[in-house]
Amino acid sequence: MQPRTYYLANFTILFILSLGYFWLLVGAYYAFPNSEDLVLALDPRDEGIINSVMILLKTYDGRYFTNIMHGLNPLAFNWIEGHRLMPLFAIVFCVGAFYYFLRTFFNAWLSKLEAMILSAAVYLLHFWTVPSLVHELYWMVSSFVYLYPIPFVFIWTASAYHYLFTFTIGGWKKLTAFVASALSLWAAIGLNEMFLSVNLLLIGSGCYYLFRTDREKLKEFAPLAIIGIVSIIFFVSCPGPWSRMNENSPGGGALFVFQRLTRDIYSVLWDSSAVSWTTLIFVLGVTSWYAVLRKEDAPEVDNKKLFLWCMGLLMLGTSTLLPYYAVMNEGYVPYRVYGSFVFVLHAIMIMLAVSKLSRYFKNKTQPVSLLKYAVGALAALLLCIDLFVSQEEGFPYKNNIALIREQYTSGVLQQFELEMNARYSALNASSHLPRDKRIIVLETLSKIPDPVYHIPDIYPAGEDDAWNGYWEDYFKVNEIIVTPPRDSLRTNN
Repeated sequence: MQPRTYYLANFTILFILSLGYFWLLVGAYYAFPNSEDLVLALDPRDEGIINSVMILLKTYDGRYFTNIMHGLNPLAFNWIEGHRLMPLFAIVFCVGAFYYFLRTFFNAWLSKLEAMILSAAVYLLHFWTVPSLVHELYWMVSSFVYLYPIPFVFIWTASAYHYLFTFTIGGWKKLTAFVASALSLWAAIGLNEMFLSVNLLLIGSGCYYLFRTDREKLKEFAPLAIIGIVSIIFFVSCPGPWSRMNENSPGGGALFVFQRLTRDIYSVLWDSSAVSWTTLIFVLGVTSWYAVLRKEDAPEVDNKKLFLWCMGLLMLGTSTLLPYYAVMNEGYVPYRVYGSFVFVLHAIMIMLAVSKLSRYFKNKTQPVSLLKYAVGALAALLLCIDLFVSQEEGFPYKNNIALIREQYTSGVLQQFELEMNARYSALNASSHLPRDKRIIVLETLSKIPDPVYHIPDIYPAGEDDAWNGYWEDYFKVNEIIVTPPRDSLRTNN
């Protein structure tokens, strides 16, 4: 029979997870597609997925799988309301992939329930503190690029392990693991150039390890390695990314790149999400939770191996940043590209908390079992304060989920929904007319709700109004005239 503190610890962390994900789903309800979402769904809808992918590979990028996903989402099927489901799908996909990864490599440490809770906790921390939540979760085509690659890496590495070591005898299970690994590896490479080096390093490390330990397994791994290398070569051989890179001058050389990278990493570490108040309290809460649940026979990781793991993860996270700094080091490198790096830093902190800090905490508080739970309860209380009392300056600082809650309670999100629905109502009201007679007047937004919506939008004539043409093509309208919002659309709710 489990002690009372076991159930109390699970209840406490599940309460925090439920609260955090509730507000993320509130944000999902108010997530509407922007102009780029619409234009990237337009060609797959009208020209077919293959033609649209070929155009982008020739002119813009080598992200073949991202471009395929542009045609496999609700907008490509004229289902505007379905866009709200994409953040929910992304959350379930990310948590499920991480759970699969944890149960594959850390099943001696974590039960199924514990692995599920830890997966949800790590991703909640990520969404809570990531430098740009809208780019990772609510802006659909951006999330394909910045959020989806890591879950696919989890899937292909875990499936490769099962293919090589779990199912040692040929059969449908081994074949299924190979197919899952091969497809997810192919997808992970085709999402974002930031992850070319990550996947190349993982493939190379796998080959080196198997060459040193089991060359028969290396022969089995070879088809996966070939698929990965061929996918990378295909990506970099497409004319799109080179055409795009030529638009940016590499400028200042390797030293300048290193200086920019160091400065920005420092900023992310100390001024942004990596070691924020929320992160530190969250890690303390996870430490307390696992200290209560930790089994006495849980395996111990020696410090040398743990150090190598952390350094390996840090190298993988840093490698995701290099493509941007290599071609954009004279310009602004947006913080959205740091999402994967911040995720890796959080993963390192959680790994240290689970493997070392929780063991130390459990041993030191062994005579007083309630103390471990009390620390976790205190961390939960502080996280609730972080949600409901966060502010722009001072202590505690504002975070992504607190900003969603604030914009909901202040009526900003409801106002945004009202204005977006007015646009769609105006477009739908003339849907029975032929295109050449459809001239629609739409209003600009009175306020951009930062956590759930991002430009580009539609604009009055002369103000970046090229985006308006994409709305005209997507909704088959002859002309869209953009004006300021009417006072009748205001609401104080």
